[in-house]
Amino acid sequence: EGGGDSGGPADGDLFDKPVEGATDEARDSDSEDAAPDPACARTIRRLGERMIPGLADDPGERVSEWVGSRPSHPDSKASIGRSPKHGNAWFAFGHDHLGLTLGSITGKLVSELVANKPPSVDLEPFRPDRF
Repeated sequence: EGGGDSGGPADGDLFDKPVEGATDEARDSDSEDAAPDPACARTIRRLGERMIPGLADDPGERVSEWVGSRPSHPDSKASIGRSPKHGNAWFAFGHDHLGLTLGSITGKLVSELVANKPPSVDLEPFRPDRF
């Protein structure tokens, strides 16, 4: 179970699901408060070195590691729209693990809102003030 050559999880212990340069961990613990395992970041780095020639030669100046929990909205939906408190600020965040996937449509929607055009998608479920 786990182990790998780094003393952390084996490569197969992680979901093969890169998330904006990150990964979801398959954990033995069901607790949401379980501490992140920094060995997972090392495993991702090792897998990246296999896929990207020259990455292993990087002395660490361009690559960093961070391990921690990622917050999420209770309904798992992004917040897209004008700030309820500041009329000149627009929100487009909280896409969970789909930020890169949904970035282009979110950008289109925000540009429509800023230009006072009707959005091409009903944004009612994504209102920033829904909580």
